[in-house]
Amino acid sequence: MIKTIIILLVAVTIGTTGDLMLSQGMRALNKDIHFNAWNVFPFFIRTFQSGTVWMGICCMAIFFLLYLVALSRAEISLVLPLTACSYILTAIFAKYFLHEDVNLVRITGTALIFTGVVLVALSGKTSTAPTVSEQNDAVISSSSPSSTQHVN
Repeated sequence: MIKTIIILLVAVTIGTTGDLMLSQGMRALNKDIHFNAWNVFPFFIRTFQSGTVWMGICCMAIFFLLYLVALSRAEISLVLPLTACSYILTAIFAKYFLHEDVNLVRITGTALIFTGVVLVALSGKTSTAPTVSEQNDAVISSSSPSSTQHVN
């Protein structure tokens, strides 16, 4: 369970970094070319020429892979709420790295989300059914050579 939480915290940090990079890249792009129905194609061409946007996409891809790992190790009713920690990190990162105005209403909303995340994390495992990871471990251990008996 601790490994899964660590995986999720790393995933959330990388995903939040990706969100900020995408935001920064798209804001810079919007200064050069405004999106409307007449310039859809040039807008998307410029989007995928941005190194910042590509770094954001890479971070989001890494987040997704770590998210899949977490889903293989724990129940979605635990995994998904823990990804809500990204709201907290996004507010903090946006204030300090993008210099956004994070006002009292946003701080209060983020605190409420954090409280919910803590409650879900403290709830522990809600089912006695083995996870996919536990099932795989059981299959591997039962098929290892040391566990098979030879009949003479």
